[in-house]
Amino acid sequence: MGQGQSTDGWWVRIDDAGRVTQWPFPLVGDAPKLVALAVPDDRPLVASALRMIAGEPASAVDLTFQWTTVDGSAARVHLLLRRCDGGGAEGVVLPEGRTILMLPQSIAEKLTPREREVASLITTGLRVRHIRDVLFLSENTVRNHLKSICTKLGIGSQEELIELVLEQLVQPGELSTGR
Repeated sequence: MGQGQSTDGWWVRIDDAGRVTQWPFPLVGDAPKLVALAVPDDRPLVASALRMIAGEPASAVDLTFQWTTVDGSAARVHLLLRRCDGGGAEGVVLPEGRTILMLPQSIAEKLTPREREVASLITTGLRVRHIRDVLFLSENTVRNHLKSICTKLGIGSQEELIELVLEQLVQPGELSTGR
């Protein structure tokens, strides 16, 4: 999976112990936990979000915090995380001003991790050629994932996928917002 910069977001995965297994930016130390990436003032916020993801209160969180860069400076990060079936969490780091819909769990559980990435990007309004560039895949591979998504969800188009996601979006009470 490509981990380079994109104007549409960067994918992130965290194991059930809170250790970052995929992060799009240089990390400080070996196998750090997500909470360690945050500057000290934001660490309780990040730890709280990870506890909510690991437990029952929230299946997804929308979090903005400052993370510590390799050179010790701080940078603002907007992070959407969702609990994974196998433990841990997956999500996306978004650049300023870019939004993306987290797939409802009822849809996400039917798809592979790569199909979830493709479906999430489709919900932002991106077309196949743009998703190709974001995920560093061929256009045919993206189309194959889209065909598989449509088959698994019983739909026939990208527009129907967006409609399905909007119909099943996480209810506001289920989504916790950081500062």
